[in-house]
Amino acid sequence: NFSEAMDHYFRALDAWLLVDYFYGFQSVFFNIGVIYRSWGAQMAESGFPREAKEKYEKAIIWTEGGMGICTKLGIGYDMSEDKVLLSHLYRKIGKIEKAFGLATEALNEAKMSGNQKSLALATRQLATALLAKGKKDDAARLIKAT
Repeated sequence: NFSEAMDHYFRALDAWLLVDYFYGFQSVFFNIGVIYRSWGAQMAESGFPREAKEKYEKAIIWTEGGMGICTKLGIGYDMSEDKVLLSHLYRKIGKIEKAFGLATEALNEAKMSGNQKSLALATRQLATALLAKGKKDDAARLIKAT
């Protein structure tokens, strides 16, 4: 149940605020974005495109909010997964160039981190963005080179 999951994360936000642990706070924002993404996907699969877009847009707000908190507080932001999620969401609402730019940033960050899971997720998202731009050959080259 999406609403129940949201309630748990809202309680987690309160807890992280009480102990001034802003990395936890940011991760909750990310996870709320993930919930809204999943909720949007369910709406899309059920034939409710307008509602799906609304959920995707809420996911963007929450995910960007978490990233913004890190930036404002001067906390080292190093999670390419946030940009992978945002790229996916922007693609879902038809903002392909934004999706492509975020996927490119995510891949660059993943390469710098050396985290293989992050690298795989970012590569897949960039390939998906390239396909959405109609660049099938570029997507195939990217996958083959990785």
